Amino acid sequence: MQTFLYIATAAGFFLAAHSGGDWEIVRHTLVDQALTSVVVAEEVVLVGGRDGIRRSTDRGDTWKAVDKGLTIPYVRWMIAVRGRPAAILVGTEPAGIFVSLDRGLTFDARPEVMALRDRHGWRLPYSPEAGCIRGFAVVDGGSHPARFYAAAEVGGVLVSDDGGGRWRMAAGSDGDPDFYRDLGTGVHPDVHSLVVFPGNSDLVLAATGGGLYRSDDGGQSWRNIYPSYMRAVWIDPADDQHLVASPADGVARI
Repeated sequence: MQTFLYIATAAGFFLAAHSGGDWEIVRHTLVDQALTSVVVAEEVVLVGGRDGIRRSTDRGDTWKAVDKGLTIPYVRWMIAVRGRPAAILVGTEPAGIFVSLDRGLTFDARPEVMALRDRHGWRLPYSPEAGCIRGFAVVDGGSHPARFYAAAEVGGVLVSDDGGGRWRMAAGSDGDPDFYRDLGTGVHPDVHSLVVFPGNSDLVLAATGGGLYRSDDGGQSWRNIYPSYMRAVWIDPADDQHLVASPADGVARI
């Protein structure tokens, strides 16, 4: 039995296959596309990039652009929600959230996210655009199975309690993009990624420009548990005591 790995890269889409031996690249398409994300929902593959979303029903051999309802074309992140295979969340630059309930044929904007972006003046340090949504975290079990989280750079943490239907700022995230202030029990607004502990919808980690933050109450309050610039954090779904984080002393470009 073959296992497939779907890979989105700056050099296009790759499909790797594994059938007991080594992994082997069996397909390379969209070679002229710089891709940012990939999701698989049943037999459908979606890839996102600066120019929108492309959809494939043959494991990436052929593609069709899908943009109905996707009013912001630059896709920064996508996730297919476990247990709801038709639900796909899309985060964009400038910051917006779109939801597809038909495996990527159409997309519906969540206008309250754009309203929060504009009201608070979200921004990016490396782009003229008004922030971006660069990550999602979805609960696997727990007392709030329909709770989703989203990472806004630079804006804070968003939360939905109805499976992505409506979004609001988490109570411990005020939407203000200013780094240089006393955050108290709030989270740093430069949020890069989020994870939720398996089976606990209230226990969240946020990798931010100001460190790794932890909330034990669904984002109402936060504490900085590692005060170094943090790009990403990952929790092993089979062992929630096994964490991988990516701190750095700073950020530079060559």
